[in-house]
Amino acid sequence: MAPVFASKPSFMDAEPWLLAEVEGLPPVNRSTMDTNIWVNPLTGVLVKAKKQLQINLMINQNVIFPGFAGLREDRPRYIPVGQIIETGGLDDQLVKQFHDKVFRPQAILVVVIWTVFGIFNVACIGLFIQMLIVAGANQKTPDRDPIIPREEFDEGAGSEKEHIYEVPIAGDLSTEGAENAYQSI
Repeated sequence: MAPVFASKPSFMDAEPWLLAEVEGLPPVNRSTMDTNIWVNPLTGVLVKAKKQLQINLMINQNVIFPGFAGLREDRPRYIPVGQIIETGGLDDQLVKQFHDKVFRPQAILVVVIWTVFGIFNVACIGLFIQMLIVAGANQKTPDRDPIIPREEFDEGAGSEKEHIYEVPIAGDLSTEGAENAYQSI
């Protein structure tokens, strides 16, 4: 009865003496022999996977079998007897469905977000321009003094109403002179 052991193909990632004691195994090629898993980074969905195992028998030196007389006594020899390759993944139809249900809505969402962002920016710029126009129209020209209505009074029955206006004049605008800062017309 010989024990059975599993390893990566061609004893990859094992002690180098294991490969050296067996003739006829292909050289180690990580891109084709290692376990590979392809996962979609956006969704975490497993797209494709590949795993390979090599099945080995452990053989010790034995006097009953003279063919094994050349084996070393300090360590057994592992002889590959088979290989298991497991692969799986999405077929082309599933990949297309996956793309249509995940990536297409994402692309549409990006376009909608950038469109709303652009419209918002244009609206903000238009509002800013409108504010500048309104602010420019409300500015008083420096060559004209404002006339401020002060009060209306009636001299008597049947007379027209007279208006009194105050016009700012240059002068001392301190608290003592603030009362005299306006002149009646």
